[in-house]
Amino acid sequence: MHVLIVTPEIVPFSGRGAPETHDELGEVAGRLAEALVAEGHEVSVVAPLRAEIEPSRHSLARRLTKVSIFVGGEPAELGLYEGTLRRTSSRVFFLDHEATFRSEGAAKHRAAYMLAAGALKLAADNQWALDAVHAHGWRAGLVPLLMQRARRRHPDAPAPRSVFSLHDPAALGLFDKDILDDLALGYDEFHPDGIEFHGKVSLLKAGIVYSDVVTAPSPAFARELCADGRGHGLEGLYTARGSKLAGVAGGADITHDPAGDHRLPARYSAGQLDGKASCKRALQSELGLRPNDRLPLLLMLGPFDDDSGVDLLLDSAERWSALRLQVAFVGGGDAQRCERLAKLAASDDKVAYRADADGALSRLCLAGADALLLPMTRDHGTLLAQRALRYGTVPIVHSVGGLGDAVVDFDVVSRTGTGFVFSESGADALFLTIDRLLRCFEDHRRWQALVNNTLSQDVSWTLAARRYATLYAR
Repeated sequence: MHVLIVTPEIVPFSGRGAPETHDELGEVAGRLAEALVAEGHEVSVVAPLRAEIEPSRHSLARRLTKVSIFVGGEPAELGLYEGTLRRTSSRVFFLDHEATFRSEGAAKHRAAYMLAAGALKLAADNQWALDAVHAHGWRAGLVPLLMQRARRRHPDAPAPRSVFSLHDPAALGLFDKDILDDLALGYDEFHPDGIEFHGKVSLLKAGIVYSDVVTAPSPAFARELCADGRGHGLEGLYTARGSKLAGVAGGADITHDPAGDHRLPARYSAGQLDGKASCKRALQSELGLRPNDRLPLLLMLGPFDDDSGVDLLLDSAERWSALRLQVAFVGGGDAQRCERLAKLAASDDKVAYRADADGALSRLCLAGADALLLPMTRDHGTLLAQRALRYGTVPIVHSVGGLGDAVVDFDVVSRTGTGFVFSESGADALFLTIDRLLRCFEDHRRWQALVNNTLSQDVSWTLAARRYATLYAR
């Protein structure tokens, strides 16, 4: 099949996608494209040329051909750069409009419209025989709507089907209804069954309503969207989509491999764990913690915000600081929380805090830690959990969204499972789970069995790509 991916960002060109962040959209779009190509499909990617993208650095070729569209009834020309996605033959096209895509003060609704209209016009100009168009996030939410309108105008013309992936259900892409005049979209779709949401326009809703299939980051995530409060006001819409709402779990970057990562102090793999102990000692030294193999080192990565769950730890510091463990907090976030973390680290020699982490430290953190804390109140951390599994770092997760799908609770009798899962919210549930981890850590053979389980998991994008291909074909 020939699939067009439309995304506001794509790793490695744009979108952070680093282990210490929860911004996964660019990571998902890039890895999915790579995996689809590996499965034999043809993939073209269209994204905006954002300010952080340097064409020369990524060997992007500037094309003389412009992409001509209309915005608000007025003609607009978009520049075009072309490159290839790493490790694949997949073509990546960047639409260039400096005042819209590279300006801090640019109107976001105009950027969303230009991305959608520009991507579809580029495909039409090149007469691509597309089977599916896959739009990612609310900033690409107008893609399915514009495709639906084109079908209505030309009902007999062959047309690809649309897939819309939501990444953050709280990001509704809300704008005043005046944007419909600004973009000359008209008011035909501005009603409760269309793009209207409490008197405003929701671009996320546009993607959900007008696409042929909607995907969420995991099956559990998709189910939760239909529950009160989890869909952020769109629970009824998600329920109405029924079988056309699918949960597809993603994967981790295959370049994250502790067996072949020469940037680590030592390499390791399932059954050969000595290198992980060396990485732990290196991380302890790097963060100013006393090297100690007998204490489990728990890691929590930022950003430390309202949804991270870090407040559970900050508000009960006396409770867990008395336990036999070390805790490292790495990353930025809310200034007040970061200040509290810094003070905690200064007063307790079993706690470390580092505000900034480059790629090398991020990998060392995942390789050197014994466990990764993910006590989140809503799902931002599925990708982090998968990366932790790839590095043999045991995830401790609150089973919200895809986290409950990504990690299987460890059974001490059968020695099956890949981490520790708690379903109730609050500090009590978290600390009961940490206590389970501590007891497991004290049994060396049991702990090694658990770590080997994590390292043996297939968290690549291959299975996800096959599931998406099935959706495209359907």
